[in-house]
Amino acid sequence: MIQDKYFDNNATTRLIPEVKKAIDDFFAMQVGNPSSPHSYGTKAAELILTAKEIISDFFHCDTDDVLYTSCASESNTMVLQSVCSWKSENSIVVTTPVEHSSVKNSLKLVFR
Repeated sequence: MIQDKYFDNNATTRLIPEVKKAIDDFFAMQVGNPSSPHSYGTKAAELILTAKEIISDFFHCDTDDVLYTSCASESNTMVLQSVCSWKSENSIVVTTPVEHSSVKNSLKLVFR
């Protein structure tokens, strides 16, 4: 019997059990919009801050340096547009023909 193999980890990767449990536990709680002043929103904001503290401790940075994005494409675009905003007249960016479209499209916008 042939077993399927998944090789598209660039698109998504199976979660390790510990991460899946943490996510399941999080979504099992009654949470609200972290920008809302009610108790559910306050709890959500606390959980986000706790996550930022864990990440910033791991990377030895300030919590203000930790940004959340919805996906890798948004992350690629934000980083490239930010870094490329510092470009000078002689700036060169090296990439490949197989680069992700979010990288290609960001670079096209910056270097047109």
